Amino acid sequence: MDMPYGAIVQQAYVVNDIEAAAARFSKTFGIGPFVLLEHIKLPEVLYRGQPAEMELSAALCQAGPIQIELIQQHYDGPSCYRDTWPKGQEGFHHVAVLCEDFEAERARYEAMGCPTAMIFGTRETRTCYMDARHMSNGMVELYTDYKGIRDLYRMVSDRARTWDGKSVIVRP
Repeated sequence: MDMPYGAIVQQAYVVNDIEAAAARFSKTFGIGPFVLLEHIKLPEVLYRGQPAEMELSAALCQAGPIQIELIQQHYDGPSCYRDTWPKGQEGFHHVAVLCEDFEAERARYEAMGCPTAMIFGTRETRTCYMDARHMSNGMVELYTDYKGIRDLYRMVSDRARTWDGKSVIVRP
């Protein structure tokens, strides 16, 4: 799985029912399977600079060179997901980019007027959402380059390559 720095590697959508959304995407676009990661509790979350909690489920599917992510928030508090879509609504949320220098890329977005909406993870596994809605109608997710993120993308891509065309949801 090729993941060049700076290239968009993912498009993500906030959804209300992750399994129903996966079935809808699979039927509409002929893609699958969606790898379902359930009830993930994100570590060391800051939302708009303040400590926060976050629990979500994510369903990931490779669609050609782009990964599709469906996100269902389980936590009722504020988040970058709710900034874009209030509870009960759903739609496009972000594109994702792998960074060679995470902090430099984050500073570059902030200089363009895109504040950090949410950041989480350890120093080695840092991920953040830059609020770029004024430029692109969505957020931009920045990844630190580390083995775990590359392994996840590779696993999702491998699952799509060997998809039987039937199973919509699979577990890792």
